[in-house]
Amino acid sequence: MRATRAIVDLDVIAGNVAALRKLTPPQTRFLAVVKADAYGHGAPQVAAVALEAGASILGVATVSEGVILRRCGISAPILLLSSVDPSDVQSAIAAGLEITVAESQLLEVIEREAADRPEQIALHVKIDTGLRRYGALPDSAVHLAMRIHRHRNLSLAGISTHFASSDEPDEPFTAQQYAIYQRVIAELAREGVVPGCHHVSNSAALITGVGVEQGMVRAGIALYGMPPSDEVTLPAGVHPAMRIESRVARVTALEPGDT
Repeated sequence: MRATRAIVDLDVIAGNVAALRKLTPPQTRFLAVVKADAYGHGAPQVAAVALEAGASILGVATVSEGVILRRCGISAPILLLSSVDPSDVQSAIAAGLEITVAESQLLEVIEREAADRPEQIALHVKIDTGLRRYGALPDSAVHLAMRIHRHRNLSLAGISTHFASSDEPDEPFTAQQYAIYQRVIAELAREGVVPGCHHVSNSAALITGVGVEQGMVRAGIALYGMPPSDEVTLPAGVHPAMRIESRVARVTALEPGDT
């Protein structure tokens, strides 16, 4: 074995899922974020344990991450949290991944792919409520959601947003973002569009209780036992799942004045 190694305790991962689940209503779905090889903890292993412990859906950043999980026998729903290149749409659909949409051009590609398929393709619309990372501006999000709702081969599985500063509890911007999100949801409801799931809570929001009443929460960094920030500490029962072990390579005795 290598002298230095990362040791992941999967029982801790399971305990973290259980502890975080206690912060949500029983009916709320729990998404375990396993992007970037589960933050370096091993995506296939963490995914299997998280699902067994109470997660019902997984979140990844890229199509290839989702495909790897499928090849490892993971059959649970997997949501692509980030943007998808149009060239990857076929692979995403073939792997049964749920796709996040925030732009008309991507939706057009998906619509073409969906035209001759018997099964519906599950899509989530992401609203940019101020983070400016990935998402459709509110008016565009409404139009995208309505297009998906009206397409016979597409399913509006969810509407989401991502908070920019939920790890700063005193920052009012989170409330402003949430208000924008809720206005979009209300506008869609007036048009008779009801998404399958609403989700806004990342780890910090989950711990502080912002948005946990929605249909799903997304646990990322907290799943692995790391606090979102100095201001948002971990709840009881959540612990680091990884430790680093090594060995002393050399001990040298030095005299005063030695270089």
